[in-house]
Amino acid sequence: GGVAYGGGSYYWGDTAHIGIYLYDSVIFERWSNADFVQVSSQPEYTYPVTHTEIFTASVDASKLKDKDVDPPIEDTTVSGKNIRVYPNPLMDGQELNILSDKENLQSIRLFSTAGKHILYRKFSEDGVKSVRLRLPHLEAGCYFYEIGLTGDSRKIGKLIKL
Repeated sequence: GGVAYGGGSYYWGDTAHIGIYLYDSVIFERWSNADFVQVSSQPEYTYPVTHTEIFTASVDASKLKDKDVDPPIEDTTVSGKNIRVYPNPLMDGQELNILSDKENLQSIRLFSTAGKHILYRKFSEDGVKSVRLRLPHLEAGCYFYEIGLTGDSRKIGKLIKL
């Protein structure tokens, strides 16, 4: 249903900020703790760390929002839609290119398959048409990306790094 972030190790007294980036066709319902007790009804939740805790996000993919006709994850390298992300798979030494038909690219977020937030880059508040990123420290593996577009829309896809 989305990509959760904020997981990891924290010290007692820290504040953990957890949240979820939802795919377009998914509706957030609640965060629950390990005892299945609801702790929040908001997609973002702040937890003062006092002990080990496991949180679960509950989502509903059965109710599609308006205009949702595509699957929640799409690899836009093949989709022919307005955004193209290539090369995918990405090899060592290659730059990641993001192209759009319009000047609407604002940012990119990159997540591991476990939901760990790996990278955030802001391109422009007004939007640009193309971006080239060097990712020399990105380890081999599978990642999810979220490209922020003007007008609060976004494109979500997967990226393979070889």
